[in-house]
Amino acid sequence: MQLAAIHIDDHFLFGQSQTINFGANYIYQVLTGGDIVDIIRFENKEYIKGFFDSTGILQNISAIVGANGSGKTSLLIEIVELLNSRYRSGVIIFEKGHKTILHRIGTDLEINPIDFHIDLEQVDINTIYYSPFLDFKNQIDGIDLSYDSTIKRDLSYIDRKYEANEAIVPYYRLKRANDSRLLSFIRSEFSNGVQKLFDLPQDNRYRIAITRYRINADEEGVNFHNTPRDFQHYLNLLYLKIRKEYDKTERNLSSEKSSHETHKALMKNHVLMDFFCLLVRLMEQSNTFLGEGHFEGLKSELEEEIIKDYSALKMFKYWLNNNYYSRYGPKYKLPSKEVNELLDFLYEHIDSSKYNPEKTNLDWSQKSLIFPSKKLDQLIILNEKLLGALPRYYLKVGEDEGYEYRPLDDMREFINVEYSNRKLSSGETAMLNVFSRIFDYFNRNLIAASLEKKYESYLLLLDEADMGFHPRWKRLFVKALSSFSIDFFKKLAVKVQIVFTSHDALSLSDIPNNNITYLKPKDKLEIINSFDLDRPTTSFAGNIIELLSDSFYLDDYLIGDFAKQKIDGIIEWINNNKENKEYNRERFMEVKKMISIIEEPVLRNKLVEMLSDIKSEPDFIQEMIDKETKNLRRILRRNQ
Repeated sequence: MQLAAIHIDDHFLFGQSQTINFGANYIYQVLTGGDIVDIIRFENKEYIKGFFDSTGILQNISAIVGANGSGKTSLLIEIVELLNSRYRSGVIIFEKGHKTILHRIGTDLEINPIDFHIDLEQVDINTIYYSPFLDFKNQIDGIDLSYDSTIKRDLSYIDRKYEANEAIVPYYRLKRANDSRLLSFIRSEFSNGVQKLFDLPQDNRYRIAITRYRINADEEGVNFHNTPRDFQHYLNLLYLKIRKEYDKTERNLSSEKSSHETHKALMKNHVLMDFFCLLVRLMEQSNTFLGEGHFEGLKSELEEEIIKDYSALKMFKYWLNNNYYSRYGPKYKLPSKEVNELLDFLYEHIDSSKYNPEKTNLDWSQKSLIFPSKKLDQLIILNEKLLGALPRYYLKVGEDEGYEYRPLDDMREFINVEYSNRKLSSGETAMLNVFSRIFDYFNRNLIAASLEKKYESYLLLLDEADMGFHPRWKRLFVKALSSFSIDFFKKLAVKVQIVFTSHDALSLSDIPNNNITYLKPKDKLEIINSFDLDRPTTSFAGNIIELLSDSFYLDDYLIGDFAKQKIDGIIEWINNNKENKEYNRERFMEVKKMISIIEEPVLRNKLVEMLSDIKSEPDFIQEMIDKETKNLRRILRRNQ
């Protein structure tokens, strides 16, 4: 099932109603007027089944092209709203093979297909919108992965959190959140094709900081509100013991080498408090089951022994492994398995740290840990398991589909990973942001835990996602996008279709012409339809120069305006001085220099010829011939 066309009617962006085709089996025209909506379809003679993916996972790829201000972003958002809102006026057409399906009709008018049959059917589809621009848009429907929404999510609830035991600084929060997304994707199985295509360098050491969730506590203890009552007394004593152990350890700081061992103990204490605060924060969220938390086998005499003789770590584990809460009869546990595995892993890593100022496992000055590449994968997996397990505390039962989890919007991170030895370039970050945000959303909400509904198909809308790419990377963009999408959405067992906007001819050269929506650069958003004589004809495997002049509205000239201004000045000066024997010699030499730096050989040679009408200089002509010969030799060597 693929989206074939949409018809947008009565919208302020358009001078008139518009039909947008996406390059399916048929090209559609939707004609409105009166009480009947006529729909005509024509065979798309360029359509090749399975062109982008023979397996059928990736249904199709289409592009939207137009100058700045022509309405590309507005059109993408309108597609999102039309597919997600029942109150938008328009027609949505899907295809299943040669079968035409109306997904939803935002009109009360009669639909009249001309000489073909239409089925009415609700398609199980959701949209994914990605934009790299910070332009302060409101959140849109569907899955919004735009820069605006990502920043909003990353900075949400920062008043409830610390990082590395310090108050959160927004800059570092954003950096760590983005680095964590990038590294989780890079370390995943879905990055292999992307890394090979873009030849990404690998780092071998990574810094992690742990998010500490704020709880209502002071030196006297914890002020509980929603934590189950049977847990409160014990957890308060545990909190005080963790603080007491920290104070006692801190007093042991002395020599540099012995300080390292003390810092290890302090770091473990920090980590333990991070886990304690995580679980208390989890329970403190609108918990209505205050009487349903219990210890198994904890008696008063044993509690006294535990408080007296157990370390804070042992006390924490005893509670973690022996508690349960009962809801609707069955017994549930806090995520004890996931907490134990991650906690033990971090403790083992801290214990393995040797004193080595050049290469250590912990950096006490930043309250962070350093992980080598070979151990990072395991850390990321354990962290994802824990984050996926946290919402199960609020498990609902008795729903039609079995289990339903309550999303924990303010508890989306715990382990924060960032590069230690290198910084990504702007281009690397721009490229990885596209793939990592898609991976991160689905990994958190569908792979690690089933927190949201999984749709049968997704429409991925990318708004100039290739912005910031080097031309060589732009050439790889569609190939990388299709390769990633096939592997990733196959893992999810769903279908995907892609629509992207772009200014770049290299990306457009991978798209068949009937898969491209061309926008006219006018006051009102207007589409050049498939039957318009002005529609560009060059796209798939087309010459880049022709694509630029045909599809990107550069039909007057293909050089920068400043360069054109200089060349126009040269031509004007030459024409004004052809018959002037007293021409300005200094200006003549300046014109020669400007001609010599022009790289387009036909233009340069023509100007040399024109300059000879004022004064013939054989040496200058030979110099320009030698320059072109040198360029040709360089090109030949490069292509050998």
